[in-house]
Amino acid sequence: MQTSLRGHHSCNCSKRLTCASASRRQTRAAAVKAAGAQQFSHVQQLSTVMLVNENLRRRLGRGLVQPEQLIKSLELVQQANFAIVVARLQQSEAQHQQQHGSLLQDMQCQVAFANAAATGLLCPDGQQPLQAIQLPAGITAVASQCSSSIQQHERQRQDQQQSSCQVFEALHWRYAAERDVTVDKMLVCPVDAPNGTFFGLALLFDRWSYPSEGCIGAPGYPRVRSSELATEEQLQQAADAVRQQADAVRQLKQGRGLSNKVCFLRPHCGTG
Repeated sequence: MQTSLRGHHSCNCSKRLTCASASRRQTRAAAVKAAGAQQFSHVQQLSTVMLVNENLRRRLGRGLVQPEQLIKSLELVQQANFAIVVARLQQSEAQHQQQHGSLLQDMQCQVAFANAAATGLLCPDGQQPLQAIQLPAGITAVASQCSSSIQQHERQRQDQQQSSCQVFEALHWRYAAERDVTVDKMLVCPVDAPNGTFFGLALLFDRWSYPSEGCIGAPGYPRVRSSELATEEQLQQAADAVRQQADAVRQLKQGRGLSNKVCFLRPHCGTG
């Protein structure tokens, strides 16, 4: 009887060890899969940013970042003081609208990239990132023309004659259901893949407003009331106060030979 119990106990332990081992393998597999997906997403975003950078450089003479900063271009663009959205269209849908003369209607497109400033607008209050947005009327025509089956040499000839980038002012944009803003000024730049085929559109802007709510937005504060913003006089007073403090510290350092190691010359010294 004792032998039977020992055998039963040994069997249970073996099962538990097997289950624990399988659980660890599943956890490791899930972690590897998640890391791989995150790395793939990072590479995709970096590739998109570099593609937009090259198209802007070719069309406007300057890109999003300097050539020596390309390796950090994704980080720099994510933290930029302007919003950028890269929208990809389904070519079949663009051609369908072009053929049926509906170029002035909104067109749904996939969000290939949106930096932090754009995400603050498109996904307020930490909502789920939008997978698709509506292109505002007017830009639809630009997208359809770019995605039509134009021969590569013809596209190159057109690019040499004029820049394909366009600027839209006071643009009303309903980018999703019950989400609309007015963008002060938006630069729209077609983005071509390295083989010359149309990739999508880059939308760049830095100011927008919510006319029905009396709010305005910009990178860093996507939705605030105008009354909550500092006036020019308040900004000048703050700048003057900072300048006076800097002058006082400089006078102490130069006049009394004090260094930054002196407690009252260091920010937050003795606090907390």
